[in-house]
Amino acid sequence: MYICSNCEYGSKVKVGKCPNCGGFGTFIKSEDSITTKSGKSIIKLQKASQSQNNNRLSYPLSNKEVKGVIGEAFIADGFYLLAGEPGIGKSTFALQIIHDILRGTPDLKWGYFSGEETAQQVMARYTRLYPDHHQVDDFFYATTFESIKDAIQTYGYQFIIVDSIQTIVSQHYDGSPGSAGQVRTCAELLNDLAKEYHVTVIVIGHVTKGGEIAGPKYLEHIVDVVLYVEGDRTGDLRFLRNYKNRFGNADGTGIFEMKSNGLQPIYDPEKMFAGQVRAPGIAWTIGLDNGRPVVVWIETLLTKAYGKFPDRNYVGVNSKRVDMIIAILEKYMGCKLGMMNIFLNIPGEFHLTDSGLDLAIAMAIYSAYNNEILPDKTIWIGELGLTGRISATRSHEKRVSELPKGWTIVDYKSQNDIRGLQ
Repeated sequence: MYICSNCEYGSKVKVGKCPNCGGFGTFIKSEDSITTKSGKSIIKLQKASQSQNNNRLSYPLSNKEVKGVIGEAFIADGFYLLAGEPGIGKSTFALQIIHDILRGTPDLKWGYFSGEETAQQVMARYTRLYPDHHQVDDFFYATTFESIKDAIQTYGYQFIIVDSIQTIVSQHYDGSPGSAGQVRTCAELLNDLAKEYHVTVIVIGHVTKGGEIAGPKYLEHIVDVVLYVEGDRTGDLRFLRNYKNRFGNADGTGIFEMKSNGLQPIYDPEKMFAGQVRAPGIAWTIGLDNGRPVVVWIETLLTKAYGKFPDRNYVGVNSKRVDMIIAILEKYMGCKLGMMNIFLNIPGEFHLTDSGLDLAIAMAIYSAYNNEILPDKTIWIGELGLTGRISATRSHEKRVSELPKGWTIVDYKSQNDIRGLQ
């Protein structure tokens, strides 16, 4: 039985052109199928107990920040998408993943296939990152799926990186690199490759100016895990975020700094608290970044407005919630903010929108308004209602777990109404 790799039309004999979709050279032999009268193929189903891959291999990680996002290990037949803006550090991060896995699995057979850089360029970057590592020669310049598959069959690779999905094509499908049809076809073929050969596949993907992954949405649906590398390319801070994970929790954020030797973990709550800033308009809190609790401080500056319309500039927070909090402060805390410019910021390129920051935002503005410093070593956590009530927040205990010894929390347990904080 032969099946068209484009549309899954079945034929008893191999033909050059598919009568259903018109594709040329798309028929492949399938032994595990039966045929209906209409000529369509039906793949025989297999129970989970019949699978040859019941005892799944995995490749353990050692980097704590990466493990917090991906899990304890990469799965042997997993299909991973690593996306981000050009120049954000996707290729560097992929090389670091390989190096991290090699610590626990030194005999791992791996290959790096780039359609954007020469093999020598990628190898030079790897050597720069890890000058003491033994010489490797498993880098390839590849622009077709068929050449990647041939290398896996030839060298027996267990783990591959494809850089990028927008630069490779299948020779059996018409279309230019990066087109919707080619991205879909190559994604399907790579997914089948991962499952058939039990190979871990990481594909690197670009994002558009709007922040969406370039190509059809199908790409995000077919992969097992979707990872984003985010941050400001002009700065050094990078965030690794997990938005889909068939092997574990689909949340988590890793925080890194881009240095000459690659992306290095930098998040350390103890150091952040040790270097706390004390000034009017500063309030500390613990927010959620993609489900991960992170220690941040809110800083606020108030100035007198001389025009009819005061400036309201908020960075890293939900602007609509800040406007609501300003109204609550005016109603219940006696703050006359109508003709004041309000500037509010979360330092460190964080973008947190969860309601658990409400109380800290309110206290930062209240502190700046009264030109008073808030109590030392105090964390403010709570959601504000329009009546001024302080409510419990999502994952409250998870946030509290980030608190070092000697610090105090003000939350719904210690104070249930903002008027009690005057």
